[in-house]
Amino acid sequence: MYDAMAKGLKANVMRMGNLTNRLSDGRFQKNYESNAFLKRVKGVIELGVLPDNLLGHYVEFTPVDEAAKAIMTITRSFSDKQTVFHINSTKVVYMDQLLKHLSAIGYSVKVVPENEFSMILRKTAKESNTKHILEMFINDLDDNDHLNYESNIHIDNEFTAQYLKKLGFEWTNIDFDYIKKYIDWFISIGFLSRNHY
Repeated sequence: MYDAMAKGLKANVMRMGNLTNRLSDGRFQKNYESNAFLKRVKGVIELGVLPDNLLGHYVEFTPVDEAAKAIMTITRSFSDKQTVFHINSTKVVYMDQLLKHLSAIGYSVKVVPENEFSMILRKTAKESNTKHILEMFINDLDDNDHLNYESNIHIDNEFTAQYLKKLGFEWTNIDFDYIKKYIDWFISIGFLSRNHY
Protein backbone atom coordinates (compact mmCIF):
# COMPACT_ATOMS: atom_id res chain seq x y z
CA MET A 1 0.00 0.00 0.00
CA TYR A 2 2.70 2.48 1.02
CA ASP A 3 4.74 1.56 -2.07
CA ALA A 4 1.72 2.24 -4.27
CA MET A 5 1.09 5.53 -2.46
CA ALA A 6 4.71 6.51 -3.07
CA LYS A 7 4.11 5.86 -6.77
CA GLY A 8 1.09 8.15 -6.86
CA LEU A 9 -1.87 6.17 -5.49
CA LYS A 10 -4.14 8.58 -3.62
CA ALA A 11 -5.09 6.68 -0.48
CA ASN A 12 -5.42 6.88 3.28
CA VAL A 13 -4.60 4.12 5.75
CA MET A 14 -7.09 3.78 8.60
CA ARG A 15 -6.04 1.57 11.47
CA MET A 16 -9.03 0.33 13.42
CA GLY A 17 -9.28 0.20 17.19
CA ASN A 18 -11.27 -2.20 19.35
CA LEU A 19 -14.56 -2.25 17.46
CA THR A 20 -17.50 -2.85 19.78
CA ASN A 21 -21.31 -2.80 19.73
CA ARG A 22 -23.16 -0.04 17.91
CA LEU A 23 -23.84 3.06 19.97
CA SER A 24 -27.27 3.40 18.39
CA ASP A 25 -28.83 0.08 19.39
CA GLY A 26 -26.15 -2.11 21.04
CA ARG A 27 -26.02 -4.69 18.22
CA PHE A 28 -22.74 -6.42 17.43
CA GLN A 29 -21.03 -8.51 14.78
CA LYS A 30 -22.49 -11.91 13.82
CA ASN A 31 -19.31 -13.80 14.73
CA TYR A 32 -19.18 -12.37 18.25
CA GLU A 33 -17.89 -15.67 19.70
CA SER A 34 -14.52 -15.09 18.01
CA ASN A 35 -14.05 -11.58 19.41
CA ALA A 36 -11.09 -11.74 21.84
CA PHE A 37 -12.08 -8.62 23.79
CA LEU A 38 -15.61 -9.89 24.34
CA LYS A 39 -14.23 -13.24 25.53
CA ARG A 40 -12.16 -11.42 28.15
CA VAL A 41 -15.19 -9.44 29.34
CA LYS A 42 -17.20 -12.66 29.61
CA GLY A 43 -14.29 -14.36 31.41
CA VAL A 44 -14.02 -11.63 34.04
CA ILE A 45 -17.80 -11.63 34.58
CA GLU A 46 -18.01 -15.43 34.90
CA LEU A 47 -14.91 -15.68 37.08
CA GLY A 48 -16.13 -12.84 39.28
CA VAL A 49 -12.60 -11.62 40.05
CA LEU A 50 -10.03 -9.28 38.54
CA PRO A 51 -6.34 -9.00 39.49
CA ASP A 52 -5.46 -5.77 41.28
CA ASN A 53 -2.60 -5.00 38.87
CA LEU A 54 -5.17 -4.22 36.15
CA LEU A 55 -7.03 -1.53 38.10
CA GLY A 56 -4.88 1.25 36.62
CA HIS A 57 -5.49 0.01 33.08
CA TYR A 58 -8.21 1.21 30.78
CA VAL A 59 -10.31 -0.48 28.14
CA GLU A 60 -11.22 0.96 24.79
CA PHE A 61 -14.70 0.61 23.36
CA THR A 62 -14.95 1.95 19.81
CA PRO A 63 -18.60 1.62 18.77
CA VAL A 64 -18.62 0.35 15.19
CA ASP A 65 -21.19 2.90 14.00
CA GLU A 66 -19.07 5.74 15.38
CA ALA A 67 -15.98 4.26 13.71
CA ALA A 68 -17.90 4.26 10.42
CA LYS A 69 -18.81 7.93 10.91
CA ALA A 70 -15.16 8.77 11.65
CA ILE A 71 -14.04 6.97 8.49
CA MET A 72 -16.63 8.74 6.36
CA THR A 73 -15.71 12.11 7.91
CA ILE A 74 -12.09 11.60 6.89
CA THR A 75 -13.03 10.21 3.47
CA ARG A 76 -15.29 13.16 2.63
CA SER A 77 -12.40 15.53 3.33
CA PHE A 78 -9.77 13.37 1.66
CA SER A 79 -6.24 14.74 1.78
CA ASP A 80 -3.13 13.07 0.41
CA LYS A 81 -1.05 15.15 2.84
CA GLN A 82 -2.36 13.21 5.88
CA THR A 83 -2.19 9.52 5.07
CA VAL A 84 -2.43 7.43 8.26
CA PHE A 85 -5.24 7.64 10.80
CA HIS A 86 -6.04 5.69 13.98
CA ILE A 87 -9.78 5.08 14.19
CA ASN A 88 -10.23 4.36 17.87
CA SER A 89 -12.24 6.14 20.52
CA THR A 90 -10.35 8.50 22.80
CA LYS A 91 -13.06 8.10 25.46
CA VAL A 92 -11.54 5.16 27.36
CA VAL A 93 -12.98 3.54 30.48
CA TYR A 94 -10.67 2.76 33.40
CA MET A 95 -11.11 -0.63 35.01
CA ASP A 96 -12.34 0.70 38.35
CA GLN A 97 -15.12 2.59 36.56
CA LEU A 98 -15.97 -0.43 34.42
CA LEU A 99 -16.32 -2.55 37.57
CA LYS A 100 -18.71 0.06 39.03
CA HIS A 101 -20.80 -0.06 35.87
CA LEU A 102 -20.85 -3.87 35.94
CA SER A 103 -21.88 -3.82 39.60
CA ALA A 104 -24.75 -1.43 38.83
CA ILE A 105 -25.90 -3.83 36.10
CA GLY A 106 -25.80 -6.77 38.54
CA TYR A 107 -22.38 -8.36 38.13
CA SER A 108 -20.17 -8.57 41.18
CA VAL A 109 -16.46 -8.59 40.30
CA LYS A 110 -14.06 -8.66 43.23
CA VAL A 111 -10.53 -7.23 42.99
CA VAL A 112 -7.92 -9.70 44.28
CA PRO A 113 -4.09 -9.92 44.34
CA GLU A 114 -2.46 -11.27 41.16
CA ASN A 115 -1.46 -14.59 42.73
CA GLU A 116 -4.96 -15.21 44.06
CA PHE A 117 -6.42 -14.44 40.63
CA SER A 118 -4.02 -16.93 39.02
CA MET A 119 -4.97 -19.58 41.57
CA ILE A 120 -8.71 -19.02 41.00
CA LEU A 121 -8.22 -19.07 37.24
CA ARG A 122 -6.25 -22.34 37.32
CA LYS A 123 -8.87 -23.88 39.59
CA THR A 124 -11.54 -23.26 36.92
CA ALA A 125 -9.63 -25.56 34.55
CA LYS A 126 -10.31 -28.47 36.91
CA GLU A 127 -14.09 -27.96 36.97
CA SER A 128 -16.03 -29.25 33.96
CA ASN A 129 -18.56 -26.39 34.01
CA THR A 130 -15.91 -23.62 34.23
CA LYS A 131 -12.85 -24.94 32.39
CA HIS A 132 -13.74 -22.79 29.36
CA ILE A 133 -12.90 -19.66 31.39
CA LEU A 134 -9.17 -20.41 31.39
CA GLU A 135 -9.28 -20.69 27.60
CA MET A 136 -10.53 -17.09 27.43
CA PHE A 137 -7.34 -15.85 29.10
CA ILE A 138 -4.72 -18.44 28.13
CA ASN A 139 -3.04 -16.24 25.51
CA ASP A 140 -2.80 -13.34 27.98
CA LEU A 141 -0.94 -15.19 30.74
CA ASP A 142 2.78 -14.69 31.32
CA ASP A 143 5.20 -17.31 32.68
CA ASN A 144 3.90 -16.71 36.23
CA ASP A 145 0.26 -17.19 35.22
CA HIS A 146 -0.40 -13.48 35.63
CA LEU A 147 -2.51 -11.54 33.15
CA ASN A 148 -0.14 -9.37 31.16
CA TYR A 149 -1.43 -6.61 28.92
CA GLU A 150 1.74 -4.52 28.96
CA SER A 151 3.11 -3.64 25.56
CA ASN A 152 5.96 -1.61 24.15
CA ILE A 153 3.55 -0.41 21.48
CA HIS A 154 1.65 2.70 22.48
CA ILE A 155 -0.84 4.07 19.99
CA ASP A 156 -1.09 7.83 19.94
CA ASN A 157 -4.17 8.95 18.07
CA GLU A 158 -4.07 12.58 19.17
CA PHE A 159 -3.45 13.73 15.59
CA THR A 160 -6.48 11.79 14.33
CA ALA A 161 -8.66 13.04 17.19
CA GLN A 162 -7.72 16.67 16.46
CA TYR A 163 -8.11 16.17 12.71
CA LEU A 164 -11.60 14.72 13.22
CA LYS A 165 -12.52 17.50 15.64
CA LYS A 166 -11.64 20.13 13.03
CA LEU A 167 -13.97 18.30 10.65
CA GLY A 168 -16.79 18.35 13.23
CA PHE A 169 -16.53 14.80 14.62
CA GLU A 170 -15.89 13.91 18.27
CA TRP A 171 -16.13 10.53 19.96
CA THR A 172 -19.09 10.02 22.29
CA ASN A 173 -18.40 9.34 25.98
CA ILE A 174 -18.50 5.67 26.89
CA ASP A 175 -20.74 5.90 29.93
CA PHE A 176 -22.99 3.64 32.00
CA ASP A 177 -25.75 3.73 29.37
CA TYR A 178 -23.42 2.40 26.69
CA ILE A 179 -21.95 -0.33 28.93
CA LYS A 180 -25.47 -1.41 29.90
CA LYS A 181 -26.50 -1.49 26.22
CA TYR A 182 -23.35 -3.52 25.48
CA ILE A 183 -24.07 -6.07 28.23
CA ASP A 184 -27.82 -6.18 27.55
CA TRP A 185 -27.21 -7.16 23.93
CA PHE A 186 -25.14 -10.18 24.92
CA ILE A 187 -27.71 -11.15 27.56
CA SER A 188 -30.48 -10.91 24.95
CA ILE A 189 -28.70 -13.37 22.63
CA GLY A 190 -27.78 -15.74 25.46
CA PHE A 191 -24.02 -15.16 25.42
CA LEU A 192 -24.05 -13.72 28.96
CA SER A 193 -26.20 -14.83 31.86
CA ARG A 194 -28.36 -12.30 33.64
CA ASN A 195 -25.97 -12.09 36.59
CA HIS A 196 -23.40 -14.10 38.53
CA TYR A 197 -24.09 -13.23 42.15
